[in-house]
Amino acid sequence: MPAEKSAKIAATPAGTAADADGRSADTNSAWILPASIETSDGRRIDCTLLDVSSRGARLIAWEPLVQGQVVMLRSRDLGDTKARVLWVGADTVALEFVRDDAASAAQVALPRALVVEDDEAMRDLLRRTLERAGFAVATAATGRAALKLFGERQVDLAVTDLQMPEMDGLTLIRELIRVQPSARIIVVSGADRGHDTARALGAKAVLRKPVTLSELTHTAQSVLADVGVGEPPASDYVPLRWPGS
Repeated sequence: MPAEKSAKIAATPAGTAADADGRSADTNSAWILPASIETSDGRRIDCTLLDVSSRGARLIAWEPLVQGQVVMLRSRDLGDTKARVLWVGADTVALEFVRDDAASAAQVALPRALVVEDDEAMRDLLRRTLERAGFAVATAATGRAALKLFGERQVDLAVTDLQMPEMDGLTLIRELIRVQPSARIIVVSGADRGHDTARALGAKAVLRKPVTLSELTHTAQSVLADVGVGEPPASDYVPLRWPGS
């Protein structure tokens, strides 16, 4: 028996019938299969599929992936499937399959960030950095504009300056937390004061200007990943079935 087929049968949960190809008759079978991921920029990343359902997959990837990134999962057994990176853990990655009948599905599913910065050049830099990190980004030049946007749409992460006209960053943080106590907020500021106060009000991280692109990307991904760890996915996602669950 080929090693690959043996691995598939060995991974089939006890009491579940396997067909002639070694696949479980259960639609949420636990497989261990070699595969690869093709990114939008043409990179090919080898991976190992650990678990597959009709809605997504859990795998080990041998190169870093970014939450929200849209990829093509390629497998000899499963064929080619378009997917979005649902979350990135310490050892494994979860993918959610993207349905082709909704052209905007991938964009809608991206984590949403709000950048609040009165300096236009810095605002644009932060926006482009977060977009490259896999976020759909809205921007605001003032705290009042940010509050309006925050009330109109889902925001997964807010990035704000402290020194701004009309409404300073500390007041904005206080208002955002009042509206949504679980809000994930990062402060990016050149101010020497207010950092401890920002954290006390609910900011998850404080970065000093000038901030490096890699520092912002890493912090944003870490803040997004750390919130809700161990909790079920958001209501608009169908949870994947992990082995033993």
